[in-house]
Amino acid sequence: MSDLRTDEEQVEALKRWWEENGKQLSIAVVLSLAGWFGWNTYQDKQQVTGEQAQLKYQELLNLRQAGESSEESLAKAQLSATEIKKNYPGTPYAVFAALFLAKDAVEDDQLDQAVEELKWAKNAAKNSALKSLIDTRMARVLGSQGKLDEALALVSKAPENAYKRLFLEIRGDLLTQKGDLAAAKAAYDAALLDLNQSPSPYLEMKAADLTGVVAESSGSSEGSDPVSVEEKPVNESADKSSAVGESNG
Repeated sequence: MSDLRTDEEQVEALKRWWEENGKQLSIAVVLSLAGWFGWNTYQDKQQVTGEQAQLKYQELLNLRQAGESSEESLAKAQLSATEIKKNYPGTPYAVFAALFLAKDAVEDDQLDQAVEELKWAKNAAKNSALKSLIDTRMARVLGSQGKLDEALALVSKAPENAYKRLFLEIRGDLLTQKGDLAAAKAAYDAALLDLNQSPSPYLEMKAADLTGVVAESSGSSEGSDPVSVEEKPVNESADKSSAVGESNG
């Protein structure tokens, strides 16, 4: 059912997902920078700090671009990201530097380090949408480590912003990985109801794949139980209540 069947497949899927969501990070960068500068332009000291951090961040971007073909440039980029975090912790650039370090950690299969960088980024982020994006990435990493309950806690409540669908989709993926297919199907269906996002054929496919399985599982359970409703009303009621609660979660 899930494409996350082995440790190796989980890590590879995580890397692909990280690359595919690059545009979301770009959007978060614009939103966060706009908010930060709008709040601080009247403060000369912070404005100078922001300008210095911006220059350092541009250097980081240049090094990372060169690092695509040079390990030495990539190493310099990682050092630059660490310095930005240390010297400009109150700026959005430090958050983005941490996200780059988290991405590199994922590429190197250093998932614990990736989680630490993401936690740092979330604590430093001041923009709610950016925090939401970080939560989705951390949930993916934790999920690939098999820490499903921790991952699910991060996406338990979908935010009312551009990442609502992504929260619900990741929740569905994690629940599928956990084996709770009915709740996963409910999460996918809820994600598809977010009309503020473009149609997602892949999300539709995941929801459709679970439709028959959930229906078959439900039918099998009903057909294999010879006990009448009158003989165990309490247990059936509890089961239904649990299913509704999980679906709505």
